[in-house]
Amino acid sequence: MLWTETTKSFLRFVADGALDILFPRTCLGCGLQPAPGAPVCDRCLTSIEPVDAFDLEEFFRSDERIPELFDAASILWRYRKSGLASSIHTRFKYENRPRYGDWIGGLMSLRAIREFASPDMVVPIPLHRTRRRERGYNQALELARPLSRSFDCTLAAEVLIRVRPTKRQTGLDRTERSLNLESAFRVTDPLAIRGRRVLLVDDVVTTGATTLSAASELKRCEPSWIGLAAMAVAGR
Repeated sequence: MLWTETTKSFLRFVADGALDILFPRTCLGCGLQPAPGAPVCDRCLTSIEPVDAFDLEEFFRSDERIPELFDAASILWRYRKSGLASSIHTRFKYENRPRYGDWIGGLMSLRAIREFASPDMVVPIPLHRTRRRERGYNQALELARPLSRSFDCTLAAEVLIRVRPTKRQTGLDRTERSLNLESAFRVTDPLAIRGRRVLLVDDVVTTGATTLSAASELKRCEPSWIGLAAMAVAGR
């Protein structure tokens, strides 16, 4: 039987709901019961370090390619390996919690809407098909869905693809990450990008190698604007 993405998403939703009944969810921070669909309670949410205007300025200064490629950025949290944002990300990305994307993406949307005008399309960082098959979903796509709904714009999930598998970025230094991602992305329809406002969506920006490689490929197609929306940025 061939499983469609919609079928697989529905089955994951059902399985996740069944697990909630058998093992009621608790806040990753304090152990209390959070709101439906949320990994943490409201009190613990306020303890996660947000990215402020100074942090964004620092981000744009951290690599000369960032202001060349991006016109604006909206990043929700600072990422610390031992912090609560890290726990949420690990559960979301590696422990089969795609529905966290609605909650995280909703928070990202509230912030992004305040920071820039609506894009024409939202483009998630793609996974190669082999990695997506392993994981069962693309975490960036799960974040992109609520963003596209909030901005009432196109979710362009197939306009940017990853054409070859790459090593996991964990453990690689900045140079190794850039080499690992060389020629990894391709735009499938350049005319869909040209002259449009494009919002690129990523989960966690660490060295920025993945984000910059994807943005470079989009930039070749001459969009009028490229923005970045991310769940978190690693401490710099």
